[in-house]
Amino acid sequence: MKKFTNYFASIVFSAFAAAVLLAVSPMETKAAEDEVTVSIDGVVYTLEDPDSGSYGEARLDEISTQTEVYVRNEVEYQGEYYPIATFEWDDDEFVSRERGYGDGWEELDMDKYIPVHQNLRKVTIASDVDVVGRAVNFPNLEEVSFEGKISYPYGIYYYNCPKLKNVYIPADYRTSENKRSAVDIKRCPSVTITVDERSPYFRVIDNDVYSKDGKILYNVTNNVKNYRVRKGVTKIEEYALNGNNQIKSVYIPNSVKKIGDHAMGCMDNLRSVRMSKSVKKLNAGVFKHSTKLKKLDLPKKMRTFTGEFGGNAFNKFKKITIRAKSLKKGNFSSLSSKCKVYVRNSKVRNQLRQYGFKGKIFIL
Repeated sequence: MKKFTNYFASIVFSAFAAAVLLAVSPMETKAAEDEVTVSIDGVVYTLEDPDSGSYGEARLDEISTQTEVYVRNEVEYQGEYYPIATFEWDDDEFVSRERGYGDGWEELDMDKYIPVHQNLRKVTIASDVDVVGRAVNFPNLEEVSFEGKISYPYGIYYYNCPKLKNVYIPADYRTSENKRSAVDIKRCPSVTITVDERSPYFRVIDNDVYSKDGKILYNVTNNVKNYRVRKGVTKIEEYALNGNNQIKSVYIPNSVKKIGDHAMGCMDNLRSVRMSKSVKKLNAGVFKHSTKLKKLDLPKKMRTFTGEFGGNAFNKFKKITIRAKSLKKGNFSSLSSKCKVYVRNSKVRNQLRQYGFKGKIFIL
């Protein structure tokens, strides 16, 4: 009986201690080694040991139904103060494991339902907090505001946020070779993009983002059906038009010499492209997942094709014209055998066979 009494007493004491702990901290907590996770007003914070020199992170609480959230730069927990350095959008929740990172916006599974995405209208970021990741699929998000310096250390990414009103590019924001792209904003028809006039790196023309000198096209937010790249542009950056679902045709002037990876991929309604005569190389995935694009006429100078060109699962080409007298490099093994390819001479025809194409080839 005594053992039972002691056992019962221990249970009561444990329950009392747990109740006291909950009373002290109403926040939901989860300990993992030196980390503690707490949820406050729709934001989940991962707290690091203050003595470790590390800083905490914040992300949205998936089950939150709040319309506005405030991301703190410091959290008090059990008498300790924990600095918060980053706020990360939960883009990984939408990544399709079948495709993986790198395919552009087509890698995302947009059928997922996450409560916080459906309700959120405004996010306010405290000073000294960096925003990282990609804001994906927020149907009601209107505003992302910063109390202090605007900081996007790894890129400015917004996708399918139809009510988002403004995105501001600060003067010190710049590109970096290790970034996927500097600015990637697509399917946000209400957004106005502005850049600090003091920026030595960017300018905005017709809501599209260019380098300061106007020679590099970084991002096409414009939703016109027939899009014309501006004369004087020499490079279309990777992912520049990727994911734009309004554009049906693209005209690329002869001033353009380079087109980056996946630049015109995942364009649901793209049907025609007038290619620059100055482009010598077609990079990997330039048109990947743009399945309504059925024809291509490639200029004389284009002799190099990197990556697999025209994969059956990614493109639906029916006719391709190659006007080069000879090719330097290519891999056409995944181009559908149903596609008809027209070439300049027998040399290119033989090279296409060497590069794996099994369909019909015609000499112009």
